[in-house]
Amino acid sequence: MVDVSRLDDWSLQWRRRVEKLNSGPEFQMFEVGPRGRLVGGDVELSKSPDEGLDEMEAQVTGVRPGIWTITFQEHREDDDFREPLLRWVAPGPLDFDNPPNNLTLPGFELDPLTKWNTVSGYSLDSGVGGVFDLDSLENHIKSHKDQDKEYIFEVMSDFLNDDDYTSVQVGLVVGGGDGGYVLKAREYQGQKVEILIQRNWADDDQEGEGDADE
Repeated sequence: MVDVSRLDDWSLQWRRRVEKLNSGPEFQMFEVGPRGRLVGGDVELSKSPDEGLDEMEAQVTGVRPGIWTITFQEHREDDDFREPLLRWVAPGPLDFDNPPNNLTLPGFELDPLTKWNTVSGYSLDSGVGGVFDLDSLENHIKSHKDQDKEYIFEVMSDFLNDDDYTSVQVGLVVGGGDGGYVLKAREYQGQKVEILIQRNWADDDQEGEGDADE
């Protein structure tokens, strides 16, 4: 457990916001900034100060700015990974200190949507992956003068490992077994409005066949 008495004001505010965003499935949200760009990958491997945020393994552009919800769906019976489904629901901004119940947000009919297409992916080796809005993540790191990128990524990893939190204000963190993951997207009027994170079973099956041949 985190000793909140030892947190500075900035870190305490962040934790309080994350607690609200994870207080119920109806509050799990994040905001995509004006550039409409998501980045993602293995959180542990992404902490290095030598790697820029725009160099993270997963890169998704053309994402619709605004408020996005995070929900989960099951996939295969032989795997406990719950697939995160990210969906645009409303224009921003998102008030993190008083987040809305996403069930009360105005409904927007996004129809027709394109078919699902694989747009990016990442490999996981530490058990914690993440997908983040680049604008939000950059601003978040810059807003804490006394800490750096490594600290931000370490805290996001702890949110999942210690508290089982998914929404981390700037995006989401998600557990999973080692291996490959793909990001699939559907578009509306030329912008990505739904993103699904799935295990890359094709890569895993190929690795398994290689091991069996050795």
